[in-house]
Amino acid sequence: MPAVGNQWSLFGFDLREAWGAFLAGWREAMARPWLAWLVPDEVVRLVGRNGESEIRRGAQVLAATSAVEAVAVELPEALVLESQRVLPRLPLADVERALALHVASMSPFDEQDTVWGWSKDALPGDKLALRVVMASRAQIDAYLESRVAEFGGGVPEVWFDHSRPVVIRGFGERARLRRRARRGMLSAALLAVSSVLLLALASVPVIRAHERADQARAAYEGLQRDAQPILAKKEQLAALTGGLEDLDRQIAAYVAPLPVLARLTSAVPDNAMVDRLTFEQGKLRIWGQAEDAAALLNQIGQTRGFYNVRSPSAIQRNARTGKESFAIEMDLRPEGSGSSGGGGS
Repeated sequence: MPAVGNQWSLFGFDLREAWGAFLAGWREAMARPWLAWLVPDEVVRLVGRNGESEIRRGAQVLAATSAVEAVAVELPEALVLESQRVLPRLPLADVERALALHVASMSPFDEQDTVWGWSKDALPGDKLALRVVMASRAQIDAYLESRVAEFGGGVPEVWFDHSRPVVIRGFGERARLRRRARRGMLSAALLAVSSVLLLALASVPVIRAHERADQARAAYEGLQRDAQPILAKKEQLAALTGGLEDLDRQIAAYVAPLPVLARLTSAVPDNAMVDRLTFEQGKLRIWGQAEDAAALLNQIGQTRGFYNVRSPSAIQRNARTGKESFAIEMDLRPEGSGSSGGGGS
């Protein structure tokens, strides 16, 4: 993981690894059937365990007259250890790391002496069946030395199982893979150039469409500028209409205080006294003292213009005066008659 503050780090990714990641992705893409034709496998002469030779392109056997580009020697089963693994369908680099850990834990040979290779088959459910082959480099070197006359010297590739070849790494396959990589980069360059040319051809109608869209956008913006005065007048009219509606609501909610006070005065008997009253949000509240507060509450409830008359607190008798203290509140219009407005106290 890149250190904190690393100038090459972008969103947690080390930019120095970008080229390697690109190459790994390109190699994996080249292994797909729909791109493999761009970089076909080289023709290899495989020297079998019993001395027979075959001309092969991967697992495919070719005619003996085919031009050979590399030589491989097949290992006998006695020199290899084979292991099977099943992994999820992962990127090639992740599969390599997982298999390297597997080989390190399973190999009976010294770490420096261990060589290995692998092949894969697709399974249902996005899984990979992996075949891992391990061997001793020292034993392979001795085996190749004993058969040098059959492959003509040099460092050949080392394969196992001619029917489903697995290439043991660290021998002559490096030169073939380098040549294949060069051909892959050349194919990628040609593919990129072809894509650019096709894109240039395809972009001509797109550019024309953009020009027409720019013209339409300019015409639309001109219409918007011309419509600005009309829109401003429309907004002023909407604001004026809203103000008139608010005024209508306030007028409908207004309660004239003098008639209310007149009705309240007629409802309160002479032996009762109102100490304080308030108008608030279409409600009237009074506080005071009376000989019989319950009778006063009933009397106000029967008075025209007062609705939902109630006592928000308990009636208490004053021991000194002998009168009952009361608090009464009432609505000045029935429920559902419209919005209410506030009054002054």
